[in-house]
Amino acid sequence: MDILKSSSHMALSSYLAEEDKSTHGLEIVFRNFNLALIDNISAEYSFMAEMFSAKTIHYTSQKVTEIFEPTLASGQALTKQLIETTTDCIGILLCVRLNQQFAFEMQRRKVPVADPYINGINMQLWPRFQMIMDMHLESLKRISTASTRSGLSVLALTSTDAQSSAPHFLTQRFGQFLHSILTLCNEAGDDEPIFNSLGRLVNEFDALLTKLSKSSGDAKRRERFLFNNYSLILTIISVSHDLSLSTSLNAPNLPF
Repeated sequence: MDILKSSSHMALSSYLAEEDKSTHGLEIVFRNFNLALIDNISAEYSFMAEMFSAKTIHYTSQKVTEIFEPTLASGQALTKQLIETTTDCIGILLCVRLNQQFAFEMQRRKVPVADPYINGINMQLWPRFQMIMDMHLESLKRISTASTRSGLSVLALTSTDAQSSAPHFLTQRFGQFLHSILTLCNEAGDDEPIFNSLGRLVNEFDALLTKLSKSSGDAKRRERFLFNNYSLILTIISVSHDLSLSTSLNAPNLPF
């Protein structure tokens, strides 16, 4: 998440990028390319506006767009390459937030040239994010509705602790996933589809926990198992969120 708070507005130089052999998330590549792009567009726009001061803003914008058309196309191609096979919805949501920062920065600089490009990138990022969230949902559905013993063997409690009321190992992962999404939604717009998808995902995970609780023993043990799992999730997401899950997801009937 630190990438969104970085005070550095300088893109990684080409020679440093060539020397860097480490592995980075898709959001790092996305940020560095687009930082360099908006800086160069801004510089060219300022130059053209001064050089052709007698011309209209539309004329200047059109000329700069013509100059950067191949580069803008490369940016769209790069974004497609970064996201088309990934299932990292956190990385994609980071790219969405970075793209919003780029839009605000170009507005601050009063450079309208990049607006269509930034909007186009959003139209690439959001559908892929939704697709991955749907994939997570379908995965939980397949697990929750599995009827054979082998279907639940990976997720079920081991034979030595079949009646344990300790939180399931998946709950920790789900809580961390939920925490990451909510952290990136502190200033989410009303028109964003995140909470609808996240609400459905939470409901499906609840169904899975309910099914897993049946192996915990009597009703009291099942209740304790569910309580411990829900408490763990709330503990994880409340680290940096002064809200309940039901409030944040606008779903008061959730068991959290």
